[in-house]
Amino acid sequence: MTISSISSCFQISVLLDGSKKVVEYMTKSAQGNILHYTFKSREIYPLFDRQWHKLGISVQSGIISLYLDCNLIERKQTDEKFTIDFQGRTLIASRAADDKPVDIELYRITVYCNPKVATEDTCCEISADLVSYLLN
Repeated sequence: MTISSISSCFQISVLLDGSKKVVEYMTKSAQGNILHYTFKSREIYPLFDRQWHKLGISVQSGIISLYLDCNLIERKQTDEKFTIDFQGRTLIASRAADDKPVDIELYRITVYCNPKVATEDTCCEISADLVSYLLN
């Protein structure tokens, strides 16, 4: 997923790399530097098993947290400040080689402005919603 500003300037990118089994989070600092964080804990390997999962990323002051199926997997420290303008363009899935959009199966995507939602979110709705979705 990539979020760009109205003027097409890069703001955020989340890359799921199945070959390396990592999640990469990139953003631009207030000073214009590209910040790159790689989450590579073995606990994220299930994300690449072709089953349904819930992925959460919480960005709070000084900490970027990765959640998988509502469990905290890994945290990264940052001293950089950054802001995001959601008025631009959001690309959900693209090929890494040429950035062209690709078809994927996506059950739901939600972007919250409150970074605490990922820490308070539960997964109890996933199983019931997915069973209903897959049967229809």
